[in-house]
Order: sequence, then structure tokens, then C-alpha cells
Amino acid sequence: RSDVLTEYARQALARPISNQYMTAEGKLPVLTLSRRLEDMIAESIKQTQHGSYLAMEPSSAQRMIDTMKKEMEKFSILNYQPIVMVSPAVRMHLRRLTERFISNLVVLSHNEVIPTVEIETLGVVNF
Repeated sequence: RSDVLTEYARQALARPISNQYMTAEGKLPVLTLSRRLEDMIAESIKQTQHGSYLAMEPSSAQRMIDTMKKEMEKFSILNYQPIVMVSPAVRMHLRRLTERFISNLVVLSHNEVIPTVEIETLGVVNF
């Protein structure tokens, strides 16, 4: 299954991925999702014989995207690449959802960042 292989490949590329987005100070500035929101996304992932897809309520998805856009303003002010960090289970599905509305948002999972990188949380997406 290509989705699983993609996630494994991204994990193997943790060092170059981390280096690509680190600041000069060696930090990785990110947004995170509240536990409640990440759980909501995970529970909205449906499995079929052809793979998986995100079946999130459209109004909830829109609220989440609007909240992300607002939180991303901090990244623009600091001239940082906007990044949201999530669990590996939701990364691909969140990326597929956000790429249509926030094309410059990078969606990383915890597994794609080397342990020596200091994560700097600039905001938490919650609603």
C-alpha cells in the first residue's frame, strides 16, 4: 500500500526534513493540534478495501482550517515556513485536506523530526 510506504519513507528522511525547516537557532517552529481536535480527525478516518479517507464533518473541517489560517499569521510575522505537527496516523489525511485551502502549510508527523531538534510551539489549533 503506497500510503504506508510513503509514511515509512518520510520517517527515513527525518534528518533532511528536519534540516529543511529548522531555524538558524536549530529550532523547529510548529503549530500543534489540541488532543481533542487530533482525536476528532483520527476518528473521522474511514478504512475501505481501496484505502482510507477522511470523512470529517465539513463545518468542522472549515472551522479547523480557518483557525489554522489565523494561527499561521505568527509564522508570517516571523518569516517562518508554516508547519503543523501531528501524529503519524493523521498526517497524510490532514495534508490532503489542507493542501486545497492552505497550500503553503507543511504537515509533519513526530516521526519525521530527529530527536535532537528543539520543537518550538507557536500555537495550538483548538475549537
